[in-house]
Amino acid sequence: MKSIPRLLLIASGMILVTACSKQQVPTATVLEAEMLDESFASIDSGKTPIFLAWEKAPKVVKRVMPEYPEEAIQDGAEGSVLLNIVVDEKGVVLEAIVISADPPGIFDEAAISAMKQWVFEPAEQAGIPIKVRLGYPIKFTLAERER
Repeated sequence: MKSIPRLLLIASGMILVTACSKQQVPTATVLEAEMLDESFASIDSGKTPIFLAWEKAPKVVKRVMPEYPEEAIQDGAEGSVLLNIVVDEKGVVLEAIVISADPPGIFDEAAISAMKQWVFEPAEQAGIPIKVRLGYPIKFTLAERER
């Protein structure tokens, strides 16, 4: 019996970035989401296909947390950024673009800058490393410092 592909799950994780109001050092929590095990591919301008699902999910090897923007801390701003990233066959983040941001333009650069420094163990299909496209939501929140 032929298996029927499941729906594509774009978001592969959730990053929560928190900065203390007195101390400007962000902390983060990453909540992992389910990865798909069926293979789909999208065409990337005639280049190597970018898979949207895989047998072996990419695994974060090196995670760089975004810096909470100084102006956002001073203004008490919180928000979120949804990034669309491409991870190549070597686990390098080739592309990170903002799909949506709330509020727009405040946290975008911090999220992109951090994500481009991440390193993954690459996804695999049939035992072969493949280039994949993932979605990563990043949430920026302020927390009161415990005394």
